[in-house]
Amino acid sequence: SGQQDHVRIELDADIKSLAEHLTSHPEQELSIETLAANIFISKYYLIRKFKNSIGMTPHQFCIQNRIRKSQGMLDKGRTISGIATEMGFYDQSHFDKAFQKIVGISPSAYIRSKRQIGQGT
Repeated sequence: SGQQDHVRIELDADIKSLAEHLTSHPEQELSIETLAANIFISKYYLIRKFKNSIGMTPHQFCIQNRIRKSQGMLDKGRTISGIATEMGFYDQSHFDKAFQKIVGISPSAYIRSKRQIGQGT
C-alpha cells in the first residue's frame, strides 16, 4: 500500500540521517535502543534495516568512523593512547585491534608509514 511505501521511505531517510549522525559524532557512544525508540521501531529491525542500507551494523559503522577520524588525528601527530581515550575505546589494545581490522595495519605501523611518505623516501 501507499502508506507502507511512505513509511519505508521515511525509515530510509531516518537510517540516512542516523548514518550521518554517526559519521559526524563518531566518538559518541550511541544507544541503539534510544535510536530505535526515536523512530518507533524495534532495535532489531533498526539494525537489520541499517545493515541492508549501509552494509554493516550501526556498531561496525561507528567503529569504522572512529578509526577514520583517528587516522586523521594520527596524521596530525596525536598520540595513540590519547586518541584511543578520546575516541571512546576501552583501552589502547582495543583501539589497536579495531584500527588493524579496518586499516590493515596497526596504528604504530600507520604512523611509521606516514613518516616515510613525509620524508619523501
